[in-house]
Amino acid sequence: MNLSSSSMELHGALKELRILWEETEAAWNDPVRRDFEKQFWEPFQEQILGALRAVERLSPILDKVRNDRGEPRSF
Repeated sequence: MNLSSSSMELHGALKELRILWEETEAAWNDPVRRDFEKQFWEPFQEQILGALRAVERLSPILDKVRNDRGEPRSF
């Protein structure tokens, strides 16, 4: 699996989780849910989005290194 496909897979998983969270919000609407959302869900999303941004920046750098070394793409 290369870096690009891993990134796409992670993005797809986050999208699926967002859909499930929206369904959960409709059924679980109390202060505990709102606290969970602020304490865990929102930071989790930000961490995943940060990781995806890092992969986007890192991927072309790794491609250049592999090209400079004459290596086939393996990430």
